[in-house]
Amino acid sequence: MPRYADVPAAELRITPGTLVATAGQRATATVVVSSQLARPVTETLKVTAPEGWTVSPAQKEVTAPRGGQVAVPFEITPPAGAAGRSERLSFTFGSVTQELQVEVHRPVAADNLAKGRPATASSVEGGTVFQAAKAVDGDAATRWSSRAADGEWIQVELAQPVDVGKVVLRWEAAYGSAYRIEVSADGVTWTPAAEVGAGNGGVDEVWIDSPNSTRFVRMQGVRRATRYGYSLWEVEVHRAA
Repeated sequence: MPRYADVPAAELRITPGTLVATAGQRATATVVVSSQLARPVTETLKVTAPEGWTVSPAQKEVTAPRGGQVAVPFEITPPAGAAGRSERLSFTFGSVTQELQVEVHRPVAADNLAKGRPATASSVEGGTVFQAAKAVDGDAATRWSSRAADGEWIQVELAQPVDVGKVVLRWEAAYGSAYRIEVSADGVTWTPAAEVGAGNGGVDEVWIDSPNSTRFVRMQGVRRATRYGYSLWEVEVHRAA
């Protein structure tokens, strides 16, 4: 027979594990409360947030059914000046506490400034038509692919200098496990704007929270995840809003 006195009355689980939020805008996290006892458990679910943050509701009475769970959504709004920061919010239900990490970024515009712009690359996979331009043509079925080497890159020239706030990389199966996003005003001198050291493919949203004046954006490969080169369906560039 279970010894319920040996376990907490409830268990908390928060999704997503890390919340990506935009400064001054609402984002939603869900707290799932599960009863660990042979009866329903009722407590007040409370949240503690950094100064200046808004969380709704700030607290709520919750009953987790016996052998079941209940999901409670929270709307979280970081202050306008929180971009570039990572903060933790604490959720408490009785004696149980769980933390949520929130990464805050600058708001960005929806327009993709890379679409249809001139693109060049360090190489193209031999015997293919996977040129750099295929990664900025707006077609999700075409792609750029490099030769099989770690230090390959692709870059795009924007129409005019902008403050870049986010770069989106839509990877084919041959993705980069480590790479840098570099920016340049003239296409000659490059400055690292963001680094990714544990990429897992799919769609990478790379945020740039420091103000900048950028005309050229480059994905500089550091380490490939496969024995093939780097391959991108699309590169998107979004300005800070």
